[in-house]
Parts: sequence; structure tokens; C-alpha cells
Amino acid sequence: MIKYRIICPLNDNLTTFRVKCTEDDKLYIKKILDRPQFEIYKIIQEKDYDGVPKIKELFYSPENDKYILYEECIQGYTIESMLSKGNCFGKKIVIKMATALCNILKPIHNDNLIHRDISPNNVMYSQIEDKFYLIDFGNSRLNKINTPKDKAQQNRCLQAQQKQIKI
Repeated sequence: MIKYRIICPLNDNLTTFRVKCTEDDKLYIKKILDRPQFEIYKIIQEKDYDGVPKIKELFYSPENDKYILYEECIQGYTIESMLSKGNCFGKKIVIKMATALCNILKPIHNDNLIHRDISPNNVMYSQIEDKFYLIDFGNSRLNKINTPKDKAQQNRCLQAQQKQIKI
């Protein structure tokens, strides 16, 4: 089994950590998941969506009775952190971000996954790659039956994205 060293916790309830892998010396994010989250991340791992952090390991640990995820640590900043530092985004970058999010979400929604927490804190920008990422699928769920509530939420998201593009 691959070994990781915890660098720091990333939330107050100690379920998400920045870790360093002892094998490849790279940074990863470790998350302790519940069963529904684990099922969502299995789909994400299988589909390997562009614009979503890559999953290195995903498993159930019977000795701890926990579901564990290790995913790529994106080298960049959340949109929230950039805004809190006083950064303003011009029209070009807003259009680029909205377009990137639409392109990320399209295959995810086609697979009936719903993120349910798209916010400036869950969108990252990597300057190194000049690329946007959608992170933290912890509140996501699978839309198995295409309920009217889910369709309404998807429509609201699409309408909001279209309004942003028209800015």
C-alpha cells in the first residue's frame, strides 16, 4: 500500500488533508468519505473527467471502517481566494471560466451526476496549466430517476451560466 504523510488539515472536522506521497513525492488531497460520497467518487474515477482532479486511490479500509480517497492536489487558487485578495476579473476571464465550467459539467451531467455546490470556493484556477478545475464533489449525488427537482436545478445552473456569458 502507498504511504502518505499528512502536511495539514484542510477543514475543521478533520476529514480533508493535504498529504505528500512517499513514493512519488507529490502532493495529494486525502478525504475521508461516507458511503454515498464513495459511490460518487467511484464514478468520477471511472470516467476520469477533464477539469476534475484525478483520483490516485479510492478504497474502503475495513480496519478503520472508513472510505478513503486520495486525489490530485491542484496547484492553483480557488476563485474565492483570488477574489478575497482583491483580484477583479475582466470580461475575457469570466467568459473563459464560464465556458470551462460548462465544458466540465456537460459530461458530468450527461452521466447524471449533480455537483450541488458550485461556488467560488469549489472552482480552482491553475496558472501553471492555464486551466479551471471543479473540485469537491462531497455534496454531489447521482440523479438516478431524473426527478423534476433535479431538472429544475440543472436548468437554473444553465440559465445562470448563460446570463454570465452575456455579460
